[in-house]
Amino acid sequence: MASIVIFSGSINPPNGSAYLGGLTENAAQLIYDVGGLTGSPSLVLTLQEANPLDPSVPLVGGQSISTSAITSNTTGTISLSFLASTAVLVTWTISGGSFTSSVLSIVPFNSSSVTGAVTGTGTAGSPAPGVLTVQGISGMTPLSVTGSISATNPSVGTNNTTAPTSSTQIGFLSSSNLVPISSSNPLPITASSPLSVSVQATGVYSHTLNQDGSGNLGVNIENTPTVIISGLSTVTSNQGTPNTLANAWPFEITDGTNILGTSSHPLRIDPTGTTTQPISGTVTANAGTGVFSIAESVAALTSSLSFSAVNSSSGTTVTLVPAVAGQTIRVFKLFLVFGAAVNATFWNGTGPTTVLSGSLPFTANGSIVLDVDTLPWFVTSSGNAFVLNLSTSVSVAGTVYYTQS
Repeated sequence: MASIVIFSGSINPPNGSAYLGGLTENAAQLIYDVGGLTGSPSLVLTLQEANPLDPSVPLVGGQSISTSAITSNTTGTISLSFLASTAVLVTWTISGGSFTSSVLSIVPFNSSSVTGAVTGTGTAGSPAPGVLTVQGISGMTPLSVTGSISATNPSVGTNNTTAPTSSTQIGFLSSSNLVPISSSNPLPITASSPLSVSVQATGVYSHTLNQDGSGNLGVNIENTPTVIISGLSTVTSNQGTPNTLANAWPFEITDGTNILGTSSHPLRIDPTGTTTQPISGTVTANAGTGVFSIAESVAALTSSLSFSAVNSSSGTTVTLVPAVAGQTIRVFKLFLVFGAAVNATFWNGTGPTTVLSGSLPFTANGSIVLDVDTLPWFVTSSGNAFVLNLSTSVSVAGTVYYTQS
């Protein structure tokens, strides 16, 4: 039957409608040809049964069908079978733009097709505007299925009954081939193909089974649950050769609640943690970036000191303690008397490479006394002498007490 144009012109926002009455057929097809795209329009066309007495309004309880959103210049059709009407109404909603050159036509026909059948104007199997494709093509949207679906699986049977004639096999890959598991083809467990087993107890624990080169089946416990071994009177464990720390087995000591050996729960070696513990043998200590201060009694130190008598009648450089290669002089006590007024300076060595004191002024028969202390008054560099430098040649007498090592 020939088509009847019910609208020709520009389809503009927000909506519009057109209708056709006095039909004697039981179905109608809407042919749409929208063009003249302006902006970014989104158009939805709806074909529905109209009230025969007033085709401008839909028939209450009547059939209807709509297009998906149309966003480009295109052609297409939608078809509708009637329940009780002799008129059709076409409505549309549009937003974002317009189709300024559009034609809507109705083709009445008699049909026994399913109500709401949709056809496309393109070639089936080729994705394109106006094409409705049912057969599968790459990238198409899957067809939704609603309602109840009945299906059977011949490989599923009832527990504790005869096995079904068909079965779902479990296998393993061998050279990219799926090999079924059987008595002649057991599941291989190797270092490169371990078997992971999840055990559900108070938590989910993962275990890995693998086989070493000697055919031994090992169990590596990846988490840290308590493993209970029952039914055996003796369990033998080999931790490997204990030649390095890497081959050792770490273990934890607890008080029943807390892991000991941490800053908050230290490991104590006495009942209360406050008793002083004796240490025997050799103890090696490192002061790091600091300095150890070692003190001993004055009496013990005095008994271990060497002394050097000083009796110089002239000269401005007086060696108080001679140098010994590789040894350091530590002066713990001295007294000196000067025969005339002079300025005196203690030196580290025969030249003033390191001055051990400032220039000290003395009057005639003046003296200096440094009593013994647990720390030395002067310390020379290794291999240097302990020297007194005078501003003028005068007599000097006295004694220097020291260690040299």
